[in-house]
Parts: sequence; C-alpha cells; structure tokens
Amino acid sequence: MRHRFLAIAMASAILPCPGAGAEGGASTAPTLAQLRSARVRGLFDGKTFQLKGGVYEGPPYEPGGASRPRAQLLRRLTATGDLDGRPGEERLVFLSASTGGSGEDILLAAFGLRKGKVENLGTALVGNRVKLRGLAVDGRTVILDVLEAGPKDAMCCPTQLARRSYRLEAGMLAEVGNEVTGTLSLATVSGAEWTLDEMDGKPLPKGARPPTLQVGDGAVSGFGGCNRYRGGIEERTPGSVSIGKLASTMMACVEPQTSLETRFLRELALVGSYTFLEGRLALLWEEGGQRGVLLFRR
Repeated sequence: MRHRFLAIAMASAILPCPGAGAEGGASTAPTLAQLRSARVRGLFDGKTFQLKGGVYEGPPYEPGGASRPRAQLLRRLTATGDLDGRPGEERLVFLSASTGGSGEDILLAAFGLRKGKVENLGTALVGNRVKLRGLAVDGRTVILDVLEAGPKDAMCCPTQLARRSYRLEAGMLAEVGNEVTGTLSLATVSGAEWTLDEMDGKPLPKGARPPTLQVGDGAVSGFGGCNRYRGGIEERTPGSVSIGKLASTMMACVEPQTSLETRFLRELALVGSYTFLEGRLALLWEEGGQRGVLLFRR
C-alpha cells in the first residue's frame, strides 16, 4: 500500500549513491568490469543469458525480423553492501531491457562472488521508463529513489517521486516497500550544488574546470566555466521550466574555459524541462529542431 509523505523535506530528499561510477574502496563485491560478462537471470520469461561487453542481444522473435530481446548493463549508478549476511559484499546495478517495442524496462540486479565466480543473486523489475534518482544500502535493505509516472502522467514524462525498498529473500531480490514521496518540483533539486558531467552526450573538454548549478529562491546560479552567473527560473508545470536572462561576471579566461562557458550558458538559457537519468540531474534544451541535454552529478 502506498502512502504519501506530508513532509516536504522527505519529498525532496535524494539518496546518496555509494559506489556510483567508481571502483575505489576496499569492497569485496564484484567489479563493474566483471559484470560486463556476467550471467543474468530473471529477464525475458525467466531465461538466463550472458552479457558480452555489458550487452545481450537474443535471436529475432521471427526469422529475419527486427524485434529481438536486448539487455544492457547501466554503469552510472551502483552501490555495494552486505545484502545476505554472508562474508563479503554484494553489488547492485541496473539493466535496461527491451523486446523491440517502444519503451524499456529498468531492472535492479544484485551480484556476489561465490567461490570466486560472479553470481546473479536476484533481479527485480523496477518499472517501464522509470527514472533513477538515488540508490543506497541501509543494513541489508536496498533503498531506491525513482521518478515514475503518476496517475495523470504520460509514460514519457513521469513526475511522481517514489521510494522503493528491496531485500534478498529466498534467492530473490524482493520488493518490500513502495511509497509515493511527492511530486517533482524545483524543491527536489534545490539545496545542493550540481556539477556538470556531460554535455549533449559528450564529456567536457580535457583540463576544463566543470561548470556548476544551484537552484533556489526562484533563481539558478553557479560557476559557468570562467565566471559566476545568475538568472531567474520559473516552473510552469512539474518538470517544465523557463530560465530568464543570465547575467555573469566579466573575468577573462583562457581556452578551453572560455568556449565551454559560452556554450554552457547558451544551452542553459534554452532549457525547458528537467528529469533524472541514472542518478544524474538532466536539463533538456531545444532550439530550431536541435535538442540536447546537460547532465549534472551531485
């Protein structure tokens, strides 16, 4: 049964992402590199298949057909912890899966090392086209923050915040809690400094100091790559925003900082919506048929 939290603070909280995108630390869990060739069970009618380079593609459903099962390991959001009480830690990762139609299923999978070999300990369906916000392990419980479609949302554009809980039980990764925690709003991303991680599918120029973003009190502000900037922001509907004229300081910088800032501020001013992608804040812009996305990490 779902319950709506009344506290705004709970509605806007985002879980930390232990181990996200990193291999550091002294964890005894399988590495992301090892999982690129792991065997996975629980998808495609319960069949077991093996990833190759982090991807699985099955045979076409019909001879010569284009539709086929496909799964891919998502590497950006991961966490480790002791999920079963046995010596060593397990790793949690996400996979996207499709059967050739529209949309994709997002799945949460737990892996451990058993006698030196990687074993898929459980896989759970998170949902179709859900957006991942945060992942953490609390004791033996997995806690996942997502953005999902609410009762009035189109599947493309979810605005409902929810928190899911999972535990390894009887050889399965079972969902043990599911609570609606609020509706997407700028309060969801305020109170934190976000650092630009990627622009329009490409990494930042080598050696460049990344721009930052803060949201609060009806404004966006931060470091643009060379100068400080500030401008107004208004949310028309959940997830849909407009950004006013941006003002910045006038300090001169060298390349690649100058070009990075020029492009960043131009695209930021064009942003019309935001969401989450694998734990990162995504600002989406569009102009004259061109589209792009600014991805930020916490």
